[in-house]
Amino acid sequence: MKLLLCFLVIFLVAAALADTSINPICLLPRETGMCRASMPRYGYNPESGKCEKFTYGGCRGNSNNFLTVEECEDACSAS
Repeated sequence: MKLLLCFLVIFLVAAALADTSINPICLLPRETGMCRASMPRYGYNPESGKCEKFTYGGCRGNSNNFLTVEECEDACSAS
């Protein structure tokens, strides 16, 4: 519960400081998830301003998880 509250506070601060033209999903951290699969995925990194490849475990995680770099860029490019 404390971890969830901490994550929520960090997310709200990041959202308040971030460019409002970025999709809020793209501000979520890239999450590997709790399972042990090894699936290549793409997630937006707000620090670099780019979609970057990461390994997804197959379960849990969050919505900053795209099958292709093109999907990530379409969802997360500033408009």
